[in-house]
Amino acid sequence: AEARALAARVAELVAGGAKPGDVVVLARASTDLRTYERALENLGVPTYTIGGRGYWAHPQVVDLLAYLSALANPREEEALYTVLASRLVGVGLDALVVLAAAARAAARDPWWVLRDPGGTFDELAAPDRDRLAAFARWFAGERAAASRVGIEELIERALELTGYDLAMLAMPGGARRLANVRKLMRLARAHEAAGGGGGGLRAFLELVQRRSPGWGGADGSRESEAPVEGEALDAVRLMTIHRAKGLEFEIVCVADLGRGPRHRAELLRIGRDGRLGLRLAEPGTAKREPALHYAELGAEQQRCEEQEERRLFYVAMTRARERLILSGAAKLDAWSCGAGGGPIAWIGPAFVPDLSSPPEGVRLTLVGPEDLDDRTCDMRQLDRPGQEPGPIEPPPPPPTVEAAPPVAHLSYTALREYERCGYRFYAERMLGLPEVPEGADRTEAECADRRERIGRAGVPAPLSGAARGVLAHALLERLDFRRPAPPSAAAIAAAAGGRAVGAGEGQELAAMVGRFAAGSLCARLGRAREVRREQRFSFALGDPPLGDPAPAAAPAAAGLVITGAFDVLARESGGRMLVVDYKSDRLQGADPASVVEAGYALQRLVYALAALHAGAEKVEVVHMFLERVDGPVAASFARADADRLQRDLAGVTERVLRREFPVTVAPHRAICRGCPAEGGLCSWPLETTRRPAPERLG
Repeated sequence: AEARALAARVAELVAGGAKPGDVVVLARASTDLRTYERALENLGVPTYTIGGRGYWAHPQVVDLLAYLSALANPREEEALYTVLASRLVGVGLDALVVLAAAARAAARDPWWVLRDPGGTFDELAAPDRDRLAAFARWFAGERAAASRVGIEELIERALELTGYDLAMLAMPGGARRLANVRKLMRLARAHEAAGGGGGGLRAFLELVQRRSPGWGGADGSRESEAPVEGEALDAVRLMTIHRAKGLEFEIVCVADLGRGPRHRAELLRIGRDGRLGLRLAEPGTAKREPALHYAELGAEQQRCEEQEERRLFYVAMTRARERLILSGAAKLDAWSCGAGGGPIAWIGPAFVPDLSSPPEGVRLTLVGPEDLDDRTCDMRQLDRPGQEPGPIEPPPPPPTVEAAPPVAHLSYTALREYERCGYRFYAERMLGLPEVPEGADRTEAECADRRERIGRAGVPAPLSGAARGVLAHALLERLDFRRPAPPSAAAIAAAAGGRAVGAGEGQELAAMVGRFAAGSLCARLGRAREVRREQRFSFALGDPPLGDPAPAAAPAAAGLVITGAFDVLARESGGRMLVVDYKSDRLQGADPASVVEAGYALQRLVYALAALHAGAEKVEVVHMFLERVDGPVAASFARADADRLQRDLAGVTERVLRREFPVTVAPHRAICRGCPAEGGLCSWPLETTRRPAPERLG
């Protein structure tokens, strides 16, 4: 009520000819400024807050920072709800309540419900239902674009998509509101120019957090609102009394004089002369008792605070050149004795000793809540005589923005990872979380014990399965198919690149390569017209093989680039190609054909398509398990199979493009070892992900 009464008095002065730029409102604390700013804005009086939380607490800045936070993490519910309730979207409270209830019922976050609402919003009013649906579409597209465009451009796009800038300009002080948004965009541009853009949205939001007290920062009190660019600023200033030191204004309003200081009740008080006071609790009760010099030290502290308060408000009142307005809630029945909770108790009687007869030059106005409607002077009505200020129409629904695909290309390795566990693919490929190094989960004692056992054995550490495969491939890459021979110990050491290889492992590798060198497949490669090793490939899904017409209907994943590399690609007569993929897996008695069907069918499909795109009339894909060189697993394909292969591959890739990242239903050590989501983000417990056997669950 007091803020509205003061705002009405300022509006009256402005209507009488005073310039808004000649008026300042001073308050003891920066947290009070926003209350007076809102009261002035409601009457159409332009304002400009200096320091305090003015800039960071400005509604448009709060809205857009919430929007950026939601872009960075749509599961941050407070930010998402702030965006939905703001003029960026403009849904009502009913929609927010329904959304929150649906999220709780589904045990999901609100963003998940927005993307797949089903019939959740059917009972909502049509405007809210349409706005939620439109927001889900364009916000998904903006999230996908957030990694490719600058923060300033993200804000600009949001303004254009939602009409938020036009809504701001239609509000009281619209030019100043828009200037505050432009200041946020400049801060983002400066942050990226200074090298902070590499951290993306999150780095900028952390910068804001450090600068804004409302976001947990410590130095936000130095952040003022942006002045309106291109014109003189004619607005009522709002600032703390400390900010006003050394300044003078034509009209000074000292506000909130009815609020008294907060006296602290510390547990311990220490005087400058060494006196000590304690506040003790009486056992078994809520009573507190002062001990030693506690009471007298508190009285001295209160006297010092009162003297400092008088000096502070003396500074505030002496800032006025022409007119001083003092405003605050007062106890009229205790006026003459100076009793009361705030500075008005002693300032008021100093100016008006007797309420019934104010001295000359002093105007006393007593205002109650029931008087405010009669005293309200709306500056917007003065600007347009005879016109009532109507409500601001919400912006039109934003245009639909197609969401960008989560990936532009996929390798076979990535696709195989997706097939094994979609959630690990998401954690590593989409979130960019690094793989946990092997052995990182071992305790220091386990690591020390392992080093001691290896040291006692006097042999190098055994090769991991991945290292063993890499070394076997390196040896086969050096193999001359026309004159094959098992690798020597020196050749194995050279291929290992300085890593020590145990004698037993070296002999096993030499035997594997030797068995392949003596086999029929090696001889066939020696007879080929052309052989390429580690041949890289890429093709666009949906494109026909060379020389074929375009398909009648392209898959939804058309245009997605598939990449990879063949271990060996051999061209044979009659337009036939042979693709060989070496496998160093330990079969442990398993049938090679069954292993291929279970784990490498997708690889075979990709290799066949890649060879057909390279111009092959026929292609044979051979998986050669080095432990069983007598039983290669082969499959042949012709150009007529290309359409079917495209559709089969599209069935996998389209799930990635739809952002479906399901966790594996068969968690075990081989799939989950090294996963950055294991034991935290993943829904499976550690005792399940570290099972040695791939037992299917659920």
